[in-house]
Amino acid sequence: MTALDTNLLIYSCDKAGPDRQATAPGIISSTTDAVLLWQVACEFVAASRKLSTQGFTPLHAWDRLTESLALFQLMLPTPGCSNARASYMCTTAGHSGMP
Repeated sequence: MTALDTNLLIYSCDKAGPDRQATAPGIISSTTDAVLLWQVACEFVAASRKLSTQGFTPLHAWDRLTESLALFQLMLPTPGCSNARASYMCTTAGHSGMP
């Protein structure tokens, strides 16, 4: 199992780094056993705010996550395990849960 990294998801959307933006989707699509961790999904939405100067909105971030969920399994926290930081990040990113 390979967990996708927040930075890899950001690089795939970041027009300021055209080399990284061109390379990231290939890495993502070539990973046959990839999963998307819940915390990474929340971090991506929060971190994508730095792309707002490029016209990338929170809606774009959620759309990108929806596309990712069609390709990769979303790994949720195990019952009884609380990750307050990830929960806070999703909430402050303007979303109370996954689409």
